Amino acid sequence: MPVLKTRGSFRRYHIEGAPIDLTAPETFAALREQSFHAIDDTPTEAESSGWVSPWDPTGRDLREEDVRFGARLTLAIRLDKKRVPGSLVKIHAMAEERAEREALGVEHLPKKKRQEIRQRVEADLLARALPSVALHQVFIDTLRRIVLLQGTSDRLATTLAQLFQRTFGRGLRELSAGPLAERLESDPERQQYIERLGPLLLMPPPRRLVEIVPFTGGAADGDAFRDDRRSRAALDRDSIDAEELDDEVSAFEDGAFDDEVDAAEDDANAGGFGAGIDAEDAADEEVAR
Repeated sequence: MPVLKTRGSFRRYHIEGAPIDLTAPETFAALREQSFHAIDDTPTEAESSGWVSPWDPTGRDLREEDVRFGARLTLAIRLDKKRVPGSLVKIHAMAEERAEREALGVEHLPKKKRQEIRQRVEADLLARALPSVALHQVFIDTLRRIVLLQGTSDRLATTLAQLFQRTFGRGLRELSAGPLAERLESDPERQQYIERLGPLLLMPPPRRLVEIVPFTGGAADGDAFRDDRRSRAALDRDSIDAEELDDEVSAFEDGAFDDEVDAAEDDANAGGFGAGIDAEDAADEEVAR
């Protein structure tokens, strides 16, 4: 199982120059020559980088059958760094300088002598320090001439470009938005699809209509209706302006109450007028008798 992450950010590159021939023996000879070499026991090197197999990050066994899949390569860059804190180097260097002054019987040491002591102390601490290890996956497609680098730092991109140049003798060109657009425009196979693209029209979503419920109740029902309408307005404030909705509710309620009042007055007037006619008819019949 590979020890690399399956997700992350990538930088994309185009291989410049002639295509890479993975069937040539010298290709994998150069790949093995640029494989990773550990710096655990080297006191002078503070950084080391090279190719490794995702299945063997040690770099000791970089086999073709493990990293080659047809015209594609699945590799990784291992980057080891040794770092000694400057404060620790200063503390040890001061102790060495004091011992040197006491041995020579002097109060001050020459600048060159102090530099030599500091370099000796730093080399000794580097030899005992453990490096930090980072693995970055690299996918190489020699057919499409595409390289994918897992990572986004500029320093890592520089390491890949130098390692790729030393191994395959070819440069890399990063495929950002600008170069990709230029390639699409100059590619005759894709140009026909670009010419047939229609314009993009962006429109706001349609406003939802609020259902108007007929009003048939009295004053108490009118209060309940008003509360119900306000509840509906609270649910639809994302699509209908609250002020417009309140005006709509008030207008509807006023019209409904006016209709109720007019109907009540008509009933009262009609009832009084009918009662007067019935009384006059009864008086006329009594006189005739």
